[in-house]
Amino acid sequence: MVHELDGEALVYDPRTADTHRLNSTAFQVFRLLDGTRSTTDVARVLTTLYDVAYRDALEHTRRVLTEMERLALLDGAPSKQMA
Repeated sequence: MVHELDGEALVYDPRTADTHRLNSTAFQVFRLLDGTRSTTDVARVLTTLYDVAYRDALEHTRRVLTEMERLALLDGAPSKQMA
């Protein structure tokens, strides 16, 4: 369950009863993970949304994906998304 709040989000995981707060950038990454975009695609979108170099956007995207995978917030096969 995801609740958006002022550009950020609270993600509730009913399996663990944990709530996770995503800042605006992490929430954008989360929203872009629709199964059709690669990590590089997500990073490219971030460069259009924020004043950030592609290399920095890619590094941030990978960190966010790693953390989301660790928290089991991703459905499907995250390792493929991180390619």
